[in-house]
Parts: sequence; structure tokens; C-alpha cells
Amino acid sequence: MQQSHALDEIFYCVRALSAGHPFEVARDRLYARLAAMKRKVDKYEPVLDHECGEVKEDAELAESADRPYELWLDNEGPDIETNDGDAHIFRSFLEQQPSKLHRRAISYLINTVGLLITKIGMESFPSVSERAIAQLAALVEQESSPVTAGQLIQIAALFIYSVHCNAIAGDEDVCSVQQQQAVRTLVSVFGALLRPISLRLEHVYTWIRRPTDVPYVVSRVLPALCVLCEWFSCPIASAIYRTMPSVEPLSLSIVEIDTWYLLAEIANELIRWQDRGDLVKIVSSTDALSCVLPELAYISSFSSVFPPFPRILRYTCSSTESLEMVIPLQIRLAQLLLAAEYLDGSELSCFYFCEKLGKFRRSEHIDGSSREQSKTIFFDHSEESSSVSPPLTREELLEREIKKHEQLLVVKPVYIVIDTNAFIDQLEAVQKIVQCERFRVLIPITVMDELSELQFGGRDQDSSQIEAVTEGARQAMSWIREQAQQKTSRLFTLTMRGKRVPIAVVREQAGDNADLVNDDRILHSCLNFTEVEPVSNSLFNNFKVPHGREIPIIYRNVVLLTEDRVLNMKAMTHHIPCRTMMRFLKWAKIG
Repeated sequence: MQQSHALDEIFYCVRALSAGHPFEVARDRLYARLAAMKRKVDKYEPVLDHECGEVKEDAELAESADRPYELWLDNEGPDIETNDGDAHIFRSFLEQQPSKLHRRAISYLINTVGLLITKIGMESFPSVSERAIAQLAALVEQESSPVTAGQLIQIAALFIYSVHCNAIAGDEDVCSVQQQQAVRTLVSVFGALLRPISLRLEHVYTWIRRPTDVPYVVSRVLPALCVLCEWFSCPIASAIYRTMPSVEPLSLSIVEIDTWYLLAEIANELIRWQDRGDLVKIVSSTDALSCVLPELAYISSFSSVFPPFPRILRYTCSSTESLEMVIPLQIRLAQLLLAAEYLDGSELSCFYFCEKLGKFRRSEHIDGSSREQSKTIFFDHSEESSSVSPPLTREELLEREIKKHEQLLVVKPVYIVIDTNAFIDQLEAVQKIVQCERFRVLIPITVMDELSELQFGGRDQDSSQIEAVTEGARQAMSWIREQAQQKTSRLFTLTMRGKRVPIAVVREQAGDNADLVNDDRILHSCLNFTEVEPVSNSLFNNFKVPHGREIPIIYRNVVLLTEDRVLNMKAMTHHIPCRTMMRFLKWAKIG
């Protein structure tokens, strides 16, 4: 809520300053809020330095030759993960608690805008902007993220303002260095918002016909994308970016955002359905059907790009069906295609429509004057490279990764062991795992003991943290007791000796390794379980051992879900596969 309030306040200050007759009184308030946000991010930076460093260290340790290579099996085949350290950082963003990621991402995005507007502290811009864009990309990919479509529109508007406020007064044909940086950042934001669509491109036709099937992560970004498309398609904006030597997105290492490749990929899919008459077409004819999108009404009078009265979008539709629910979605998608066509006409060096292929393409980074020549060069290069170096198959990727390790850990999750913090912070996620009926959930007695103690308060922290932990533990214990009464068949109690019994609220026996800390108790429960109930050979009958050198193979059907880094490392040492809750839900495709 606090971050939403800060974003609202800064947005309306910027809106007041970007009006045709600016309210200058808002400037002092804006600068004060931006300075406060900068101080907040300055405190976040060392925290993220530490967290990102730990993620890289964990990844490097997991990839070392004496650690098993983990191969996870599901119904779609083996799960092959990247071993790039920076990719692990982005995945750690994706796996963060949605509220935590939202809080940090909004702070970083506002600070990035502040650096561009005030020009103060630009030495920190590379680090802050990269983390801002990466966290934005993760934020919009989280289904349960608290970020709203309205907030994404506000974020897009703030970055648009950062471009226009850096214009050189009286010299519209020259783009300042600061303004070029602002444009490239805006292009990166555009790309981050395009990613959720690009990752689900094969479902576009289904969305066009049935908007109720559009996932929330897509419908949430479309209004902000519509605003950005309106900006890119405006002559005032194109007069800015056409003077730049490069309109490439910022160079990022945490997450790859190739905006022009993403736009080309999406536009090519949309033009296919538009040519078939399945997608509406935006036209200029006054006789056509018309629509006013709420996001364009919301952003009206924002800078000179958006008129006081929102643009009326006119469109043609070949379908005779009732499309009242379909039209807003289709118009927003058609806006993306229209922006791609406008950008092609802007003679950008990085994006064009290839007549020979009949497709939109992103081109290599070159000067605008050499654009026509680049089309042939890039096309020929693409044909040549595709014939010389075909992409590796799934099996080849697997063999390449296995060769780096001394052991192979093959995982097919059947039993899921969940630690204490997951019950306190992510009870809803635990419930989803049980409800999906694909796994058997094991609750260690140690976890029940901890929850029983914590529900009455017991951590030496500030009162708000104690209250949150106590309430979380109380809700978890209430749910466990309810499941015990209902005798839920896929929920079990796991003893320290590794025996699973029907779900019941019980206490640990006093003689069971009383000298061990709770983390070690949970781990011992898992290890003992693998001995009490060894993996059935039939579970891995369909697994084909990869070709290559002979290496020892360990089979596991139990997985430990924890956010605890120390417990994670201990589990790895004992060959117990471990995942965070968010990462497991994504792997298991549990919404």
C-alpha cells in the first residue's frame, strides 16, 4: 500500500508538470519525493548486492563438478535449466514473495525515473536501472503480484515524461545525451512489458476468439503497452528517437530484453491473424466502428503527445459475431501491430519490415544511414548462420550439462516436504499443492512443533513482525487441524525416523536427536524417509539414461521446499533436491 501511494503521488506531480500549462508548485513536491525514494534505494542496494552475490555463489557451488547435476522429470520430459549466474539472479527475483518484489521494484523504478529527471546521482544509473528493469520483468510475470494495470500505466507515463523533460529547449533536432538515455530506458520498459505476451505467443489466436482465456499476466500489461504504442506512433516522439544514433534497449546482464526482437515476433503473429480477418484493423475512416480505450482517457493531456480529448480508435471487423468483450482486447493487440508498422516507416536502424521474408525483423546495431544495406546483410547472415550452426536439441543440451558433473541426480517429485516458513508466509501456495492432487505433502513433526510454539508468539523481533508470524502460524495450525479432521488422503505427518503416517497433529518424541537444531531435524526426516521408503524402480522406467560417459545416478522422489539458504545448502550436500516455493510452483505449473 505504501509503494502504491508513493507511485500515485509521484505520478500526479508529474502529470501536473506535464500539462499544457504546468503547475510549477508540484515540482518541489516531486523532487522531495524522488529524493526520498533515492535514499530508500541507496539502502536497498547493499542488500541486493549481498543477495545477488549469494545467488551467484549458490549457483557456482551447485554447478561445481563434485555436485550432482539435477534432472527433474515431469510429463513433458526433463527440465533443463540455464547455468548462467545472472539468469539465477533473475530467477531469484521471480521466486521472491510478490509483495516484497513489488515493494522493491516500484522503489527502483521510481528512483530510475528520478535519476533521469533530476540528473543527480547518475553514477549509480547503470546498477539501479538494470535492477529496476529486471525486477519489473519479474513483477509482471508473477501471477499473484499486487501490481495493477493502472500502476503499469503510471510507470510507463513516468518514463515518457523523463524523455520529454530532457529535451533541449529551442532545438528540437538535437537529442541530448540524457534524453537518449531516457529513450533507451523507455524502450527497455516497453520490452519488459512485451515479455509476458512473447512467452505465450502460441495462445494468441485463442485470446482473440475467447478473451476470457487471456491470462492475467497478459491482460495486466496490455493497457500500459497501448499507452507506449501510442507514444511510439506519435510524430512528436518519433522526431526525438529518429535523431538518435541508436534506439536499442539498455544493455542488461540479469535478464535479456531484446525489445525489437520481441516486438517483431509478436507483430508477425498478429499480422497473420489480421490478414485472415480474425483480428480487427485500426483505420482512419470516419465510417468505421469506434472505441475509446480507458487507458488513453486516463493519460489524456499528459505531455504534448496525448491530446486533451483521448483519441477515438476506429476499426474494421470482418466477424459478424457479437464481440463486445473481444473488441477491447483485439484493439489493444492491433495497436501493437500498428506501432510496429509506424516504427518501420520511421526508418529505425534496429527494426524494419523485410519485404523479401514478408516479416518484421530486428536488425543488427548499425547507423541509420546504412539501414537499407543492413536488410540484405542481416538476411543473408541469418540464412548462412542457420545452416552452419543449428540449435542444440534437448538431448544434446542435456548431455553437454551432464559432462560437467561427476554425478546425476534424477528427480521425479511424488512427495513434497514443506518447511515451517512456507506454512507461515505461503499457506495459500501449500494449499494449492494439496488441491492439485498430483503430489503427496509431508509435514515433518518438527514443523508442527515450531508452528505450535510460534502461534503464541516467540521471536525476538519488532511487534509487527511478531504479529505477522503469530497470525501466519495460527492460520497454518488451524488449517492442519482441519485437514486432520477431514483425513485428507494426500497429506501426511513425517516423523524424525522417516515414517509417514496419516495426517495428525502430534509432538516430537523427546529421545529423537534432541541435540539437533530444527533445520537438521527436518533434513534428517527427509533422509530417513528415503531409506524407509526407497524409490520404486517402476517410477523411473521411462527414463532413458543419456548417452556419454558413465556416471553414478541417484534417483529421488522426494523434494524439500524451503526459502532457507542454509537448509538448502545442507540438503544439496545430502542429495535431497530442494526448491523455493515459487520456483516449484512454476515448474509444476500450479497457478
